Amino acid sequence: MYSYSFPPPQTYIPPQQAYYAQYPAQNGVNNFNNNQQGANWTYSFYMPQSAPFAYPYQPQQQQQTQLQSVQNYYQTQAASIPPETKPAVAKPKGNNQTVLWYINDLHGRLDGSKRLVTAAHQFDDQYENQGVDTLKIASGDVAIGSDDAKNAYMFDLMRLMGIDAKTPGNHEFDMGTDKLAEHLDKIPSNFVVTNLNTDPSNPLHRHVVNNKILRSAIIEENGTKYGYLGAIPTNLKERLNADAKETAETMSVDNLDQTIAELQQEVDKLKAQGVDRIILSAHMEDDEKKKIAENTSGIDIITGAHTHKVVDGVKEGENFVYNKDGDPVLITQAGKDGKHYGIAKVTWDDEGRIIKAENNVYPTKNIPQSALANHFEIVHMGPAKVLANITNKVDAISEEYMAESAISDLITDAMRAKTGADVAFSNIGSVRGSVGPGEITDRQIMELLPYENELKTFKYSEKDIIDVLKGGVASHVNKAHGPSAIQVSGLRYKIDEDNKIDDVFIQQKDGTWKEIDEEHPSENTFYTVVYDTYLGGGPKYLEMMNCPEKMIKAFGVTTTQALIDYLASFNNRTFELKPAGRIEIESKD
Repeated sequence: MYSYSFPPPQTYIPPQQAYYAQYPAQNGVNNFNNNQQGANWTYSFYMPQSAPFAYPYQPQQQQQTQLQSVQNYYQTQAASIPPETKPAVAKPKGNNQTVLWYINDLHGRLDGSKRLVTAAHQFDDQYENQGVDTLKIASGDVAIGSDDAKNAYMFDLMRLMGIDAKTPGNHEFDMGTDKLAEHLDKIPSNFVVTNLNTDPSNPLHRHVVNNKILRSAIIEENGTKYGYLGAIPTNLKERLNADAKETAETMSVDNLDQTIAELQQEVDKLKAQGVDRIILSAHMEDDEKKKIAENTSGIDIITGAHTHKVVDGVKEGENFVYNKDGDPVLITQAGKDGKHYGIAKVTWDDEGRIIKAENNVYPTKNIPQSALANHFEIVHMGPAKVLANITNKVDAISEEYMAESAISDLITDAMRAKTGADVAFSNIGSVRGSVGPGEITDRQIMELLPYENELKTFKYSEKDIIDVLKGGVASHVNKAHGPSAIQVSGLRYKIDEDNKIDDVFIQQKDGTWKEIDEEHPSENTFYTVVYDTYLGGGPKYLEMMNCPEKMIKAFGVTTTQALIDYLASFNNRTFELKPAGRIEIESKD
């Protein structure tokens, strides 16, 4: 089992100097109170002189070298590490301002996340002596996929950023509730989720019992109490991959009306405790966030996520709306993939209502990566390995477009090479970022394919294949936030001007191509088809792909690893990446 780079908090006695992670302490800051159970957690920043780093896959000599490198870094950079306790700053009389630093939808992207660590420290420096309350909020989809080492690293980065409160998104559940529960066993902090329900048999339920998963919480800053709530997607289960869905059978998420009622109930509890400044992290659709704002009372700020939009500024009626009591609510969101972060400044009246609001979203592209975060990347994930070289830059294509992706052509070829399948299917939205020009490393592939979904093969008839192609087009036409045009290997097809499937050809064992009659495909001619567990979860318009009765083999290998292995077989060969001409999109002109 993968180990974190810090020991269990209940048994650890920190030395005097600080390792940048949070541990329980009696005189720390960032008080995190469970208002339901009356429990109280207090965390401070520490850095032990000899941190117990984990190296589960490196030789002992290399481990010692890495560890010494990190320890040397700590010694030379001690001035930049936060002190053991954050001194309270007396707020000037009459100053009733809060500054909120917020992030969302990092999706395990390393480059942007490491830049966010630097941005978080810059924020701390900027407001250290300003006499205002500062909070840092993460609104979900920070971690992603099933890679334990990478997810542990992303949780570590949130500690490096000094996040005060966080809510998961749908992608934290991609790893399955069992693995998510294991991560929560080890991290000394909490998630707040107001609309999640777990049966006692669900692995996450123990964290509901031990208050690692809260319905609401209180964060205390310079003597001022802030209420914090969290909401995850109401259609969470529909968005999970096939394996994660199995682990989520013993939990449920409230629908929107139920979520609104639950949130109001928690707001009322917070208000009864004298808390009049309340923040909600809502990993939900935009219309749902707005409906929550307008149909509750007491929520002041909603830090949004899930739709990947950059919500900059304050626009009345759009992201500055009024609740059912006529009080203002500010809604924010900072894009995706660590490319942006937001800072919201609000001024309160004496009754906890917002009387002034500012909201600005800033890019991270010109912010340097945190050197400490770079060291922790090696600690958690090991050094990067060069696989191949590419002569040109190729960008991923959003599922908002119907197109053939050159990167997806490479991926589907790798899937077939790994499994020996006749046909490979993938969704265009699983690819994030770009590759080239220059060296391609395994770490870049992890960035490119962060979801880490397992490959499985299935016995498909010609009719099944045509149904999948039609479903992909339907997901695009109906804007279902789905796969769009299915990316293929061993197959080629056309989407005509009326969005109909036409000219479908499948490659035979001898390399020749056979045309499939898309109007009357055979139900008795079968092929081996490979796709990953995201498509295996049966997203909207592709429900037929959730067909365990047709499964031939689960390979225990992710799409990410299949592409890494495929590129490694190139032996550092240089190549150019172009679309292979597998999908023809007929013009509507």
